[in-house]
Amino acid sequence: MGVESKFYILPDHSGFRPSAAQVRELIARFRAVSYLCDPHAPSFAPAVHQCRLPPDASADFEGFRWQIGREKGAGTLPELEKRLSQYADSDIRLRWRTSDLAKSGLKYPLSNLPAPDEVYYDVEIHLASDTVYQTSEIIEPFAEPLHCDCGATLACQDSADHDIFCSERLPNDCSACLKATDYSKLPMTFRDGWTGEEIQGSGGLTYRFCVVIDCGKMIPEQGTIVVPEFRHIIEQCLQCHTRVVQDFD
Repeated sequence: MGVESKFYILPDHSGFRPSAAQVRELIARFRAVSYLCDPHAPSFAPAVHQCRLPPDASADFEGFRWQIGREKGAGTLPELEKRLSQYADSDIRLRWRTSDLAKSGLKYPLSNLPAPDEVYYDVEIHLASDTVYQTSEIIEPFAEPLHCDCGATLACQDSADHDIFCSERLPNDCSACLKATDYSKLPMTFRDGWTGEEIQGSGGLTYRFCVVIDCGKMIPEQGTIVVPEFRHIIEQCLQCHTRVVQDFD
C-alpha cells in the first residue's frame, strides 16, 4: 500500500468559511501565477489534469471537478461560483489533479520536488458545513470532554455515511450560549511524521475551510514546506492568517 501524505493550509480560526466570491477570487489568483491550471493559457493541457467525470458533466472542462454532497460535476469557474452560492452551508470539495508537473507548466506549491521526473499531486479546496475534526497516527485527538467557555459540553459527532471528508465533526457553535467555537486554540499533541517525536501544538486538523496539497505516495523529503508565495496568496485573498499541518496515512 505505502505511505501517503497531505499538507493542509488552515485558517487560524477553525470556524472561518469564505464566501463563494472569495473562493472564486482565490482560484483566479492561483491561476494567474500558475499554481492552478488556467484554461485560457497556451500551456493548458487538459489530459494532464483529467479526472473521472460523471456522464452529464459540462463540456467546458477547466481542469477541476467538484463534489457537493453526493453530486459530482465539472465546468467553468462562473458555474462553480453559482453552485457555491447555492450551497453556502453544504460540504463541498474542489479538486485539481496534475498527473505530470513538467507537462503542466505549473509551479509546484511545495519547497522540494520529489525525486521522480513525472511528479503528480492534487490541490483541493474543502468547504464544510460543520467543523471537520480529523485525527490520525500522528495527530492526537483533543482531551475530552470538550467544553465551551460557558461550561457547556461540545459533543463530537461521527461522520455520516456519505461524508465526503470521512471525518468526525464538531459543532460550529455552542448550543447553550450560541457562541462560535474556535477549536484551533485547543492544546493537543502531534507526532513528527519522520521521527515519531511528540510535539505539543494546538488545533489539530479542525476546519470549515482549507486548501490541501495531496502528494499521494510521491512524498517530498523531510523539511519540505508549503512555499511562502502559495500561502501568502491564501492569506492576502481571504484576509486571514494560516497554519499548516502535514499528515501521513
